[in-house]
Amino acid sequence: MQVSQQIKKLRLQHQFSQDDVADRIHVSRQTISSWENDHNYPDIQSLLLMADLYHVKLDDLVRGDLDEIQTKKLQRMVLKDTILRFTIFIVYFIVMFLTRNNLTLYFWAWIIGLALTIATIYFGSKRQRQMGLKLQTYHDIVYYLKTGQLLDSQFAKRRTIMGLVIAILIGTAFAAISIIN
Repeated sequence: MQVSQQIKKLRLQHQFSQDDVADRIHVSRQTISSWENDHNYPDIQSLLLMADLYHVKLDDLVRGDLDEIQTKKLQRMVLKDTILRFTIFIVYFIVMFLTRNNLTLYFWAWIIGLALTIATIYFGSKRQRQMGLKLQTYHDIVYYLKTGQLLDSQFAKRRTIMGLVIAILIGTAFAAISIIN
């Protein structure tokens, strides 16, 4: 839940008007309205005063927004990794196609493309480990966001290895098909 919704919910539960809350935390009624309508975000002092007023922990007041921030950060990280992998994959196949007539260049393009693919998978996993996460698939991410727990790490390792094996097999198959033609 967003802070704006939480502030309004708590105000209504305590049967306070916006004027009542504004007087108690020393801000204007318009300020309370802008917070509740998600036009502005309260400063830390106001959040602390509201937490005292409503007899809740500050953490309970802002928890929904913290979860939302973490979710957006995780979504951006996964999007960046996906775009990077897709871009390398496309460039890899374009280079393979353009060098198919020169076997030496073709071989080196295959090696470099494979190395880049492995590197993106490795560094994506490493970044997730640094964040304390081992999320490889959308299913892992959704499970983590809903429960706050990770799926069995043994499955995450298998998925990483399978991703590497699939990348190698696809690259090898494409190389073999191009050499034959």
